[in-house]
Amino acid sequence: MKINHNISALHTYRQLSANNHKLSESMEKLSSGLRINKAGDDAAGLSISEKMRAQIRGLEQASRNIQDGISLIQTAEGGLNEIHELVQRGRELSVQASNDTLNDADKASIQEEIEQIKEEVTNIAGRTNFNGIKLLDIDNDTSLTSSKTDEELMMETLKRSMLEQSEKMVKDYFGLQADGVDIKIIMKDYNDPNALAWVQYQVDPLTGKGINIEMHMDKQDFLPPEWPNGGSAPIYNDRIIAHEMTHAIMARSMNFAAMPKWFKEGAAELIHGGDERLAADISINGKQNVIDAIDDPIDSWDDPRSPMQSIHYSAGYVAVRYLHDRIKTAGGAEGIKELMTYLNSNPSSNLDTALKNISHGAYTNGLSDFITDFKTNGVNFIDTKMNLSNTDTGAIGGRDAEGITAEIKTATSVVADVDNYTEDPLSGFNEIWLDSSGNVMVSHNSDNGNSPSNGQHINIQVGAGSLSAFSFNLTNMKSDTLEIGNVNVIKDASGAISAFDQAILSVSSERGRFGAIQNRLEYALEVSNNINENLTSAESRIRDVDMAKEMMKQTKSSILSQVAQTMLAQANQQPQNVLQLLR
Repeated sequence: MKINHNISALHTYRQLSANNHKLSESMEKLSSGLRINKAGDDAAGLSISEKMRAQIRGLEQASRNIQDGISLIQTAEGGLNEIHELVQRGRELSVQASNDTLNDADKASIQEEIEQIKEEVTNIAGRTNFNGIKLLDIDNDTSLTSSKTDEELMMETLKRSMLEQSEKMVKDYFGLQADGVDIKIIMKDYNDPNALAWVQYQVDPLTGKGINIEMHMDKQDFLPPEWPNGGSAPIYNDRIIAHEMTHAIMARSMNFAAMPKWFKEGAAELIHGGDERLAADISINGKQNVIDAIDDPIDSWDDPRSPMQSIHYSAGYVAVRYLHDRIKTAGGAEGIKELMTYLNSNPSSNLDTALKNISHGAYTNGLSDFITDFKTNGVNFIDTKMNLSNTDTGAIGGRDAEGITAEIKTATSVVADVDNYTEDPLSGFNEIWLDSSGNVMVSHNSDNGNSPSNGQHINIQVGAGSLSAFSFNLTNMKSDTLEIGNVNVIKDASGAISAFDQAILSVSSERGRFGAIQNRLEYALEVSNNINENLTSAESRIRDVDMAKEMMKQTKSSILSQVAQTMLAQANQQPQNVLQLLR
């Protein structure tokens, strides 16, 4: 028996302390309703939960932002509705004034009402505002004016139609589309006078496809980013973009690493036509030398005998166009498109295998047969099937390549000038826009470029992330903008009808645009609320305590604590037994 060290008491005290600590933790969780009250409760869970909380709070604010945006749109639409009523009345009066049963005095009375209509249209445009922001009179409101950087101007031009139409051309004529991977579009000064744009990628060793795809744009060559074509004749910017987009899409659609370089470049040239380059190279090198360049090894593409190794591009262009013609002649109605779709459907195949299967018997021995045929008959093909002096560029789908029933594809029309600004112009890629400093850019203009909108815009933060901005343009609905400011039914009642007709179309177009924006914002609100709900549920599973389970733990700890207190009292009595030995 010992009295200096009461081991039983020490052991019981340790258990009591542990039980009290567990009891304290359970009471803390039960009183707060949280499983994690401090980092020590679950360090990893706390980190994940806090990131989720930041996103949840951002989404909650984004939902309020979207609702404010919808209110702004509704305000603008309300003003447009009143303007609509006024211009409809103006047209009605113009029709009345067109009737020769009225004398000049009658028409003067009608003109007085029309003057009031014109003035009120301008007044409504000026008074329609949301939180001090004028919505229908943007040219008098400088609060939204911003000077755009070169990169922003380039991005707007590319989004306006160049990228979209380039992708469409590759899909229509080659049957190819990318598979949704990222593409970085990098805009900076490269100081390279010979290259406006180029595609850069790495090769997946398992598939031969391009990965980590980047499209580089040289600002000095691209600026000014004039729409619709840009650059200078005849090789306009939009044609170069179409060329490079062909590379990017082919890189994701087939075993691109296995393709000969002449085939890659020739296909990209064929998509927009290469007659101008070919004519220049023939004048320098002669036809047969151009044809024979098909055999040059890859290293010879660095041969300085012509700028940018132009002869090799021309050789590739003639070869792919010749191949397109030969497949069609052999019975393949879609020509090169059959070959491309085969390569897409058979990702392990190379050009040799594809030619054996998709040439309708023209090249049973594959690539070697084609090269022999091309070198033998290429010059004759240029002489008999290619017109290098007309306005058609020789692009696939054009008259020179397809025949008299096809449209002429000129240098300005080969890439369609469709005015369709969109924030997401590529359906096969996820675009990541980078400026000269490598910073991710967010678009600040989603207008389609049509009057009366002029590029001033509203940004709505529709998500929790920095890249979740949605932009749309405001408009100008004053009388002068609607071109009814000089309407005079006394002088020209018929012209007044036409002017009001155009004004009605303009107002209808803007109302439709605002309505589409409102619908999009309402969808964005639903998405934001749905994501918020799911994230809150996920965060709850990490952070919230299971009350029933924790009550069980608390009850257990409470009982053990009481028992430990009783046992400690018993242990403290044990040294008293020593006194029994002294009696």
